[in-house]
Amino acid sequence: MPWHRLGTVSVTQNSNTVTGVNTAFAANTRIGDAFIGPDGRQYELSNVASDTVISIIPPYLGATASGATYSVMPVQGYQKGLADQVRDWVNTYGQKMAALGTTGNYEILPLDKGGTGAAANSGAEVFAALGAGGILGEAPYFGGSIDSRTAVPLDVCFIGPSTGGTKPSGVSYGILTTKGAIGNQGSHQELWEVTGATGTTTNTWHRDQYGSGGAWGPWRKRYSNNNILGTVAQTSGAPTGAIIERGSNASGEYVRYADGTQICWKRVGTTSVNAASGALFLSNAVGAGSYPMAFISIPTVTAMACVSGYQWALWAANATEPTATAWGSYYAVAAASTTQGALLNIIAVGRWF
Repeated sequence: MPWHRLGTVSVTQNSNTVTGVNTAFAANTRIGDAFIGPDGRQYELSNVASDTVISIIPPYLGATASGATYSVMPVQGYQKGLADQVRDWVNTYGQKMAALGTTGNYEILPLDKGGTGAAANSGAEVFAALGAGGILGEAPYFGGSIDSRTAVPLDVCFIGPSTGGTKPSGVSYGILTTKGAIGNQGSHQELWEVTGATGTTTNTWHRDQYGSGGAWGPWRKRYSNNNILGTVAQTSGAPTGAIIERGSNASGEYVRYADGTQICWKRVGTTSVNAASGALFLSNAVGAGSYPMAFISIPTVTAMACVSGYQWALWAANATEPTATAWGSYYAVAAASTTQGALLNIIAVGRWF
């Protein structure tokens, strides 16, 4: 085995320390090797502090020197080389080998040992072993209770009217996925509603359950471009329908929001604004009828009057008060008489629940 001679060293008489330059002591010398100094004497290597510092026994006997040549003789010979290789292997792979534990006792490595739990040599063989109902197979029908964490499949299943448990209101058929945490500490379900109509985009619902045997939370709808607009609804103040509802009828137009806000608007016409009332002139009182959708209480109603080409002051005034179901009636009021009829634009803002 070759002796080590890389770089140069500096030594001081009566000192145990040898300092090197480009000597790579850490990787190439071991305690017990023989250090042969610039004085030609042989010393025992007692410590390898770093790549550039070692200690020797006895203290250096020769004259102080720097930038000198030296050599380290591997006293342990071939056994040292083998020991160095084993040491490197243990440092690199020792912890990994220890972590494998008893895995060498299995022909098929179990899941809890980091294996597949199946005799499969490729991903294709794993998928083939799963068969129908697996992660890439068809969803089997489940007729039990979807509320039962121990009964419902922790995968994908198809549910129908005979399936037990709590389903979203109005849902009869759907594709259900259930995910569970280790130790039954929590579960999550996703339900895609199926209507039976080809190409129909349906609603998606989700809910969660926490703790072993804990109750499921309520089903919550996921919103997307197919169900943002529709019929709004609520249960105890919680939205259960669409986010926005927009419509119109003979009584006007309206928009409802999931938070309970409702806005209605309508345009009605009057007769000539020429009936004197003090210094002003009035139209007939126009009843606007019912709102297109009723409010839960009397809304805030605002009216504005306009006449084409009219250059004087013109506004709307209330004749009879609005209610939760009807607009009330209104005059057009003008500063100067006109034979033209006015248009009244009326808007009401309130709540539908």
